Amino acid sequence: MAQIRFYFDESVDPEIVNQLQQRGIVAHSTRDLGNLGASDDAQLETAAELNAVLVTHDIDFIRIASQRLSKGQACAGVLYIKEQMFSIGYIVRLIERIAIVCTQHDFQYPRYLQEFRYLLEDEG
Repeated sequence: MAQIRFYFDESVDPEIVNQLQQRGIVAHSTRDLGNLGASDDAQLETAAELNAVLVTHDIDFIRIASQRLSKGQACAGVLYIKEQMFSIGYIVRLIERIAIVCTQHDFQYPRYLQEFRYLLEDEG
């Protein structure tokens, strides 16, 4: 089974990307790829080209992805993280679990990080 790839937009702390990469998770950032300041559409296109789930704190991506899907257009998966809802460490651990347990199919439509909290239930 192929591991999910992630593409983090500029709203997400780059330390999350660094920690995921250290854990062997395929994670790219807008900074790494020179896409700082690119439009939301361009960010979604980059995620699609990378066959990656776009991870963001920007709720606009949920709307844009949903609109594209409702029109029958292809769209990269989107994982929205409500800003300041979780610590960096928790986000890293949860995305690592998502990468291990989930598939690209789980991101056919925009998702919210809190939907996956059950993957770390054993952490209390």
